Amino acid sequence: MNNSLKTATDQVWGKKPVQHHHIIMDAILPFVKIIDCQKNKKLNLMYSGKEVCYFLFEGYGAFCRNSDGLMLGNIRAPHISGLNNIILPYADEYYIRPEKECIMMMASTEMVKKVIADNNLWESLAIILAYQSYEFSGVINRLTGRSSYELICNQIVALMDEPADIRLSITPAQYIMNKTLLSRSYVMKILAKLKSSQKITIENKALICASALINELSQR
Repeated sequence: MNNSLKTATDQVWGKKPVQHHHIIMDAILPFVKIIDCQKNKKLNLMYSGKEVCYFLFEGYGAFCRNSDGLMLGNIRAPHISGLNNIILPYADEYYIRPEKECIMMMASTEMVKKVIADNNLWESLAIILAYQSYEFSGVINRLTGRSSYELICNQIVALMDEPADIRLSITPAQYIMNKTLLSRSYVMKILAKLKSSQKITIENKALICASALINELSQR
């Protein structure tokens, strides 16, 4: 790895490489198709038999697993989904679900790869994929080897880390169920206990504060 790429890659951990998203999105703009992306519409990474990439210019959505609908994480503009297909295809395993009306465009993976090659944007591609791998590893860490109680606590922390427009638009119970597939009755039971013990604050069905819970988890 050359020094400039290593330096740039070192900088993405924990921080979204927005500039590199824009570099690729600007280059692909003449070749994209604007798509209808109404709220909760399922957008597969296969379209008319071809692998595709989605370019989210405005709004946010969810990245989900096809086999069971598990929400693996939120995506926020600027975002590119499907870049992994350039290296290792997995288009039939995941899909995108807009959580609100978004500005989203689509291009075939083949065209995206050509644009990246023609404009020598491999560094931006590598940095974005490194960041997405880092984000995905965090998802795996929160979901594996945990008790159901720990899963819920981890997702409460994750919800607090979301931007306010996302956090205030979904109930903690729905967010947790989307990302764990735990039963509603169990999730509501744990949320009630956390609320009664003043570890979390919920107002108007939205999570407002979880500092006591976060402090407790940090001491374990």
